[in-house]
Amino acid sequence: MGWLRKPLKIAASKGDHVIPLYTPECREGYSCLSRKTNLCTSIRATQGQGLMPDGTSRFSIGKDKIFHYMGCSTFANFTVLPEIALAKVNPDAPFDKICYIGCGVTTGIGAVINTAKVEIGSTAIVLGLGGIGLNVLQGLRLAGAEMIIGVDINNDRKAWGEKFGMTHFVNPREVGDDIVPYLVNMTKRNGDTIGGADYTGNTKMMRQALESSHHPEGANFSVVAVAPTENVTVLENGDKLAVVDASALIQRHACKECGVHMHGPVEREHAFKGLSFIHPERFEEKGWAVPGFAAFVSSIIEAGVAPDQMSAVRARLKETGLEPYDCLAPGLMDYLATWTAKKNGVLHD
Repeated sequence: MGWLRKPLKIAASKGDHVIPLYTPECREGYSCLSRKTNLCTSIRATQGQGLMPDGTSRFSIGKDKIFHYMGCSTFANFTVLPEIALAKVNPDAPFDKICYIGCGVTTGIGAVINTAKVEIGSTAIVLGLGGIGLNVLQGLRLAGAEMIIGVDINNDRKAWGEKFGMTHFVNPREVGDDIVPYLVNMTKRNGDTIGGADYTGNTKMMRQALESSHHPEGANFSVVAVAPTENVTVLENGDKLAVVDASALIQRHACKECGVHMHGPVEREHAFKGLSFIHPERFEEKGWAVPGFAAFVSSIIEAGVAPDQMSAVRARLKETGLEPYDCLAPGLMDYLATWTAKKNGVLHD
């Protein structure tokens, strides 16, 4: 989920017009002050249990307690929310228009501006043109993206997409079973796509979004495959590759110009000797096995991800069908990665 970094007007009083927020920000806790995440943790634990911050529920039927839904319970005629989950708005603003700002607009536009940090002239693909997808399109237009491709199986979404800034439309059912090569060829210019966005919740779509995307600087994960080194050959532009760290077990060969890692053979005496770690998302050939698990998950802490977000990260990986694997227990791996991040100055107490 993305977010808009705008101060929230809280301390609502009787008669105020407000918008409920599923993922509010307290602006005081560790996660909010880190400026690295929009997932405020001040009320998240109780919210996930369907309770108010004090551990109680304000809903009931007779003597039976009813849980709150996603911290907002907006399907109820009357509801009770934590104060930080309310954003005061201008009373003259029409509710039937601004009600969407609390989730769809902020999520879509925020993902583009604050998470992906899309630049002027970028190319982007949005898979799924529902409420949030349309606002991703809007965010891309606001950010100055040049080629904005919307992907949806409903042709009626084309007109809506164009109203929100889409420049090209693709219906997967009309281009064959695998849209990835189609999108890659469609976006080939002087560079690759800056990223794909999936707002469908469909794991197949998530994988297609990943496979269609160029991984921008700062990406936390990449797709890695292992193959015998004897089967790995650099056919062109080998002079543009250089070993990142000659002392490392995996001799990672990366582009000297853009820094993208291409392959990494293991050459010293080791159980992995004779194998190469490669990045198939950078290749055009088909036939690679789909990712089966997520390894070294704790390493993203060393890139600046807050340690208290790791449970959510692992949960999200499981949702996409990727079982997280660590060499040691997750908590211990997080501890080691946190120590390394603090030592390198990436995290601070």
